[in-house]
Amino acid sequence: MGALLPYSLITQYFINIHVSSIIVVSCCTTSQTAQLLRHLSQRGITASWAVDNLSPLEVRRSGIVLDLSCNQSKEILHDMSSRKMFGLEMEWLLMSEGSAPEEAELPDLYILPGSSVTLSVTSPSSISFYDTYRITRRLPYKFTLLGAVARDEDVLPQWKRPSRVNYEQNLLTTVSVIHSLDIRKLTDPDVAEEDRWPAIHFPVVVNVAYQLNFKFDLRLESVHGWKFPNGSFEGMIGVMEREEVDFGASGVIMREDRRKHVDYTVDYFEFKTGIIFKQPSLSSVSNIYLLPFSRHVWAACGGLLLFVLIILCIAVSSGDAQTFTPPATFLDMVNIVLGFVCQQGSYLAPVTISGRIVVFVSSLAALFLYTSYSANIVALLQSTSSVLKTLKDLTNSHLGLKVQINEYHLGYFLEAVDEDVITLYNKKVKNQPETFVNGTRGVEFMRTGDFAFCVEFDLAYKQISKTFQEEEKCGLGEMHLFFVPRLSIPVIKRSGHREHFTQTIIWQWESGMLDRISRIWLARRPRCESTGGGYLRVGLKDFNPALKVILVGIIISIWFFLCELITDRGFKAYYRKIKHNQEKIMGDDGHLIADLCFPSWKMLFKNKRF
Repeated sequence: MGALLPYSLITQYFINIHVSSIIVVSCCTTSQTAQLLRHLSQRGITASWAVDNLSPLEVRRSGIVLDLSCNQSKEILHDMSSRKMFGLEMEWLLMSEGSAPEEAELPDLYILPGSSVTLSVTSPSSISFYDTYRITRRLPYKFTLLGAVARDEDVLPQWKRPSRVNYEQNLLTTVSVIHSLDIRKLTDPDVAEEDRWPAIHFPVVVNVAYQLNFKFDLRLESVHGWKFPNGSFEGMIGVMEREEVDFGASGVIMREDRRKHVDYTVDYFEFKTGIIFKQPSLSSVSNIYLLPFSRHVWAACGGLLLFVLIILCIAVSSGDAQTFTPPATFLDMVNIVLGFVCQQGSYLAPVTISGRIVVFVSSLAALFLYTSYSANIVALLQSTSSVLKTLKDLTNSHLGLKVQINEYHLGYFLEAVDEDVITLYNKKVKNQPETFVNGTRGVEFMRTGDFAFCVEFDLAYKQISKTFQEEEKCGLGEMHLFFVPRLSIPVIKRSGHREHFTQTIIWQWESGMLDRISRIWLARRPRCESTGGGYLRVGLKDFNPALKVILVGIIISIWFFLCELITDRGFKAYYRKIKHNQEKIMGDDGHLIADLCFPSWKMLFKNKRF
């Protein structure tokens, strides 16, 4: 090994790239190994000679020195390639002899733009260092000269690895998801709701291809991919798991079960899903006829009416002058006070000055209270309640639940561990007719006020903006049902393109391109711009308490009428009986015995014979 590359140059190379731990694979003698170890230790570099326990996820950057002239080198390279160990966390130094890098005859290895591999070529007079990678495994290696030194030199200059962001119009393969398998849907602004996310991510992929200067061959799948019982995946994730493509062209939810089979780039777009519903009107959950005033105001109003009633009764019962004309009784005073409350007049007219003052002040106070009460009632009729705040409230409410048809909602319901979500699913989703609907129908169901809708928020916002009136956009409630990770463009596991894809997407993010795409495709929550002055339809449920009062009043009046009728007939029968008995109980002179009571008549009937 010492003949291939001097110890000092090996040490200087890793010092230049700030690597302090390396693995050496060579076929040198024991004495040469000891000399190399001594040389590395003196410069603060630790070394080992075993690659069996090498992990693809090292805690820190490490280096590997491999002598290609050794017999086991190709076997080690194939093993490292199958494990995709040529990543940025591994600095590889491959050593060979010859006059050109092509003479090294590197096998088919997974050394892509995201790798850090340097090939040293030792000729009789010099040692040349080449940056080595390939754009894809289908293309030959690219060798870029980093620098060269004479064989007898001990100092290695520090160089900068050249950029690899130019893929030179080479072809990469990718896969996206369109349920209809029609590629034209990716550029259709009226794309179906289930194909929105692939269409949103397609311009991102186009920009990545433009930035990295490559072409791509697009393959379509009908689903993103769920895990089979045997551990494999279907759809897009399955294609990437088998490494039939280089990367994915559609964002996927960053689920933990997929992380073992694909890698993610940048999580920018957020998959916001939850439940949208119309908050029930205030009149449907509360008695709005009691809400305009607080309890203290109601108590003050009652005290005022009682005080006025007492004053009127005192004015009527005391004093020589007649207070009202015609003369009034206590029940008439009660009727006058109730007339103040209902803004009704009375046939009684105050005659005295004190009576007129009491009636005027009471009527004026009732007018002010009535005006405030009426204004509050109108505002309350247009108000919505906030009674639905939690999933328990929604589960126990009268609202039904519709769920948007997509790949994820049913899966997340079945995977839920939250007891509230499980209860909601069992009560309002499971075994319910026509539960899963598309976005358009779901929003229409929600518009009736009888259903809540589990949907992607941006899709619902878009449909609401198109179909709802301005006043209908107010009073919308939202609940987050379960946590859904963000979306990310995936690449194959330990891909050599991941670093470049991540950097270009971050650049799009920082430059505002992703935000522009988001604003084009993802609708925002519609603003409530209604001032409350629109036409308002009042239904039966809005004045249901008033109807109940009228109904109770009718029932009470009918009951009193029947009581009066029965009492009147009883008295009439009683008087007829008395009159009949009076005609029988007469003295000999034909006059009525007036001082006899009814029991006395019974005694007369028993003792006197007629």
